[in-house]
Amino acid sequence: MGIIKKLGAALLGAAILVSAAFPLIGCVKNIDDFNYDFTETDNLIEYSFFAHNWNMYEGQDNDRILKAIEQKFNVRIKIQGAPWEGWRDRLSTQIGANEAPDLFFFLPDEKAYSEYVRKQQVQPLDGYIEKADAENLKAMLSSNQFKDATFNGKHYFVPNVYAPSNHVILVRKDWMKQWMDARGYKNKAQPETLSEFADMLKYFTEENPDGTELSTVGMTASQEVGWFDNFLSSFGITPNWTEQGGEYVWNGVTEGYKNMAQYFADLYKKGYIRQEFYTQLDTEKEDDFISGRAGVMITNNNAMIDSVVSRMIKGTLKDKNVDECLDVILPPSSDDKKFEGRYAAYDGYWGGFNISNTAREPMRLVRILDYLMSEEGQMLRLYGIEGVHYELNDKGEVVPNLSERREEGQNRFMTPNPDTLEPAGKYSIGVYFGENRFEIDENNDLHIIRDTTSFLNRALVDKANTFIDEKPLNYRNLRYVIDFDSTFYNNFNKLIDDTEILFIMTVSGQQTYEKAYKDYEGRLVADKYETLKKEINEKAEK
Repeated sequence: MGIIKKLGAALLGAAILVSAAFPLIGCVKNIDDFNYDFTETDNLIEYSFFAHNWNMYEGQDNDRILKAIEQKFNVRIKIQGAPWEGWRDRLSTQIGANEAPDLFFFLPDEKAYSEYVRKQQVQPLDGYIEKADAENLKAMLSSNQFKDATFNGKHYFVPNVYAPSNHVILVRKDWMKQWMDARGYKNKAQPETLSEFADMLKYFTEENPDGTELSTVGMTASQEVGWFDNFLSSFGITPNWTEQGGEYVWNGVTEGYKNMAQYFADLYKKGYIRQEFYTQLDTEKEDDFISGRAGVMITNNNAMIDSVVSRMIKGTLKDKNVDECLDVILPPSSDDKKFEGRYAAYDGYWGGFNISNTAREPMRLVRILDYLMSEEGQMLRLYGIEGVHYELNDKGEVVPNLSERREEGQNRFMTPNPDTLEPAGKYSIGVYFGENRFEIDENNDLHIIRDTTSFLNRALVDKANTFIDEKPLNYRNLRYVIDFDSTFYNNFNKLIDDTEILFIMTVSGQQTYEKAYKDYEGRLVADKYETLKKEINEKAEK
């Protein structure tokens, strides 16, 4: 069954590029000299599938979803995995020893990946897709989003597609109402400008909005300063690379980034931001907010919002109306309204699946991947077997059958809420092939079909998603520029880290911005920033 084509607005993307270092072994071949193996038989074949954290998966023999796929393609699937800490090393060792899993997950924008491609340790998919008439894969990889996600013009991986997401601003709505009443704001839904946002944090810090002896602070944060990307739009810049003067420049070198760092440095100096933020873990930040000690927290949307709300219902907000106490808000606009507050939406994909050069009958693996991207395959790999693991209600929403899901065994279905531990979420193996359903419209744009039916607190989750979907701040076309060598990714990763240092040193008051930036300029040279910028602009232009 092919992918349905529907009308809609394009969702362009964003990403965080990361890198990892480990040795690679293999015989170097010419990337252009790949010889496709179109062999197909009717024989039963055992394939190994590998992804991080699949080591936690239990009960493969009784997995009815996996069995349905095995029977359809006459294969035996052996699930392999390794813990998050060290999964790359494990995979590297197997690939280097010429014992790679037949199908494995990896991150195509890591520095190691270009070496896999160069050494032909992963297979290009285009020839197989054409030969197999794999219409779903063909539509997906030729979409506007993924047509250029290639190395040397060839597609090597099937992206793990997911919905636009980001960290959203979660706020104590009851405290925010007190602030509005105190300031005489009658028709505002939230602070609209940077000055109003700062004033709200001041109120939360100084006016005891909780009405208890508990000491409160305006905003809590953690050492993961990527959370502050939510405010980039307020200062006229975009995530990572920003258009300026007809070219892309790194946002850390812009006047906008300087203004953002100094804005938060001022809030920190006045005590409106948790003073220990740069040493706090995310869990400590969450405890800060959940316990009622902070009025604003930046957090992940979807499951994290659901978890935070559920924990507060059982604790701080036990005897209160949650709808009146919690809200998500948009980032504030600049004071002159020149720059509109928008969420930096990270969307598109995170990693993808590759066929190793040692896999037998790669054509059959391509047919499996094609099926998993079809309408029928998407429903199976995300929700299981209809009538067994789920039903569709009259709105077309997925209603999980918990009793049948419990029969599947440990870690088979995700438990979106940590308090209930009910297997109400998606199939834990299937989400690695894409966390969300998708369709492709007649304009060749790929669109995500969101599903929040498994969450207990859907209202806030849906509101956050609406903010992200309606006005995302994207990376433009740069999201899908990945054809760089390992040196590029190594230096790019250092550039990200060095920019975070600039932000932390400035905001925490350990250095003035001028001093921190002078040190930063030295690191830019070491990171070969000018070379990175040149390569980015050359790729973007193409």
